[in-house]
Amino acid sequence: MAILLVSFLASIPLSDLQLEDTWRAVCRVESGGDPRAVGDGGRAVGIAQIHRIMVDDCNRIVGEARWTHADRLSPVKSREMFRLFCLRYHGRGGPEQWARAWNGGPRGPYKACTAGYWGKVRSAMAP
Repeated sequence: MAILLVSFLASIPLSDLQLEDTWRAVCRVESGGDPRAVGDGGRAVGIAQIHRIMVDDCNRIVGEARWTHADRLSPVKSREMFRLFCLRYHGRGGPEQWARAWNGGPRGPYKACTAGYWGKVRSAMAP
């Protein structure tokens, strides 16, 4: 059984594993893992504290109204949007670029103001 698990994990691209680790850390930082969390004066909602503009951007990327603003309360749909956003804007990046973009938008990795957020996410990723 252990050999099958190791074989399965070896078949998953490192970037997918890193993206999943980043997702879990972002959720810890943003909401403490609470899918019903509301912050930023009511503008950020759900486990990943998604703003309406993020939903709209994700729908623009896929070219259809796949997600609604209410979907921000769904951890599954929030994860879909996180994955799409990160891979669209920084697919060849890594955890730092993904986290900083999530915090500061597509150009977030280049903004000094997102460095502290990355520090929090990096700490949440530590074993």
